[in-house]
Amino acid sequence: MFAFADDATFAIQGCSLLECKMALQPAADHSWCSTWKVSLSTSKSVVSYFSLDPRETNGKTQPVIYFGLEKVPFESTPRLLVTRVTLDCQLRFGPHTDELKKKLPGRLKLL
Repeated sequence: MFAFADDATFAIQGCSLLECKMALQPAADHSWCSTWKVSLSTSKSVVSYFSLDPRETNGKTQPVIYFGLEKVPFESTPRLLVTRVTLDCQLRFGPHTDELKKKLPGRLKLL
């Protein structure tokens, strides 16, 4: 788990989607939250899944995680708050470099 101010990131690694889900769901359950006095908000949260298997990329495989009875929305190209980097579903930097290309012309004018 990575935490900064009131933001938290849970990172789970496993050999299968099911293995990851089984490790992540207890962290999202209310028992963990009450122990650490944390409240989770589905409107401010996303779940993502990274895989090098082309059969599981681009939203073809979506993990289902719940905060209580509410399903956490899936995001295939998340912006990682800890590093401020945007990655695609195969952990490539394509979306991040696309964002930087859009910002670059305006910043070059300042020079």
